Amino acid sequence: MERRADAGQATLFRLGHDLYHGTVTFETVLYEIRRLTLYHCSNRDFSANCALEEGMESDWYNWSALKYVLYEYEENLARKTGVKVPWDVFAKADRTQTIEHILPQTPSTGYWKSRFKRQQLRQLTHDIGNLCLTENNSAYGNKPFPEKKGVPGVGRCYANSNLYQERELARYDDWTMETILRRREKLIAWYLRRWHLDDSDISQEGVEADEE
Repeated sequence: MERRADAGQATLFRLGHDLYHGTVTFETVLYEIRRLTLYHCSNRDFSANCALEEGMESDWYNWSALKYVLYEYEENLARKTGVKVPWDVFAKADRTQTIEHILPQTPSTGYWKSRFKRQQLRQLTHDIGNLCLTENNSAYGNKPFPEKKGVPGVGRCYANSNLYQERELARYDDWTMETILRRREKLIAWYLRRWHLDDSDISQEGVEADEE
């Protein structure tokens, strides 16, 4: 939500102090942390922040938490088998190496130009529906989607990736605006479930005063 880096800090310090001195219970602290979180980002605001506004560029690529969110998505896809690439690989590397634009940032080939209008390129290139983790995207470049998708057992391609989200891409027949929007819908649904906080028992009374 682009809050200050120290948003909520005063309340958290107070809670820590009270818990240390035994004047509040652990359950009370958990409730207050949830209440504070929802004060700074309600479920409604969280959902609205994911909306795709018509005619506006959707820029998830420059969001500092993108790699972390996509890694959690990888864990979700891996389930019991476990993620094959450790988090450190992505944490230490630049996003230009570890975030793949399926529709390239500079789509120079006829394949891409025939599928996307200028306005669609502006809106969707950096959108979450067009981004995925990769170990090193230098091998993909501006190649058409069928080449990026590749064939199992043959060369560097989505189909042979160590990452489940890249192999998931290999199941698509083509990469169009409709495909991006369909994948976007799936990712956003997972994202909202993953970081949803129950607010049915939450009262915001007193939080604003604490934060001022």
